[in-house]
Amino acid sequence: MKPQLETIHLAENQSSFKVFRLELPGFPPYWHYHPQLELTYIQKGSGLRFIGDHIAPFEDGDLVFVGENLPHQWVSQQSSVAATEKAVVIQFSRSLFESFKECKPFLGLFRNAKYGLRFKDLNETFIRKLNSLPEQQPVQRLMGLLD
Repeated sequence: MKPQLETIHLAENQSSFKVFRLELPGFPPYWHYHPQLELTYIQKGSGLRFIGDHIAPFEDGDLVFVGENLPHQWVSQQSSVAATEKAVVIQFSRSLFESFKECKPFLGLFRNAKYGLRFKDLNETFIRKLNSLPEQQPVQRLMGLLD
């Protein structure tokens, strides 16, 4: 199946990056890609995660960083679609960080994300900050992203 190009409209939203919360009865198949980097945290849900040519299960607490133009999707298990599944998603362009010399170490992380990166053993402070981003005001969101 050929992935679909997803257009992410940052300029129209007067924002340099996008943060949103997904709350759905289940994550439906949506095999797609976009030129922006994406960090996805699964607050509640389970199923299969497809990143490029890698397929693996996901569950509560799954945190994955998807590189630019890398096809991806999360698909809920049939048994779990009766409950609401939740995720926090952050999408941004590499250029957001390229103009700051202080952010140079991030560029190596962005290169490593070309195949996708999964993060384990997240601490509660990080999770709390990530979960609060969608409700914050724009400047606080930017500070939270950098943090």
